[in-house]
Amino acid sequence: MPEHSSELGVASGIRASMALEAVAAETFGREDVLADVSARFAASEETIEVWETYRLVDAVAHNVIQFSSDKYWSAQYGHRAPLNRFGALNDESEVDASDVMDLDGLL
Repeated sequence: MPEHSSELGVASGIRASMALEAVAAETFGREDVLADVSARFAASEETIEVWETYRLVDAVAHNVIQFSSDKYWSAQYGHRAPLNRFGALNDESEVDASDVMDLDGLL
């Protein structure tokens, strides 16, 4: 049922329901659901047209998904989710060490 809400939200240009789904998945220890919603959120990046009025809500939803992903990666692999792996909760062996940190903001 939550997936249906998420699909309707994306079709309407609002992804906040996906963030709520991710928080619920974390709360109940459902890594499979967290992986699914993270992947769907990342995939929607290319297709969604966010309503102008709800851009802030969408940005918060993005941050919630990113935070959930970072917590999962930190617990599993000892570091945050790599920038190029947004939406993926899979094995660290596929990650290049140079992809783990974003150093652009330090310059």
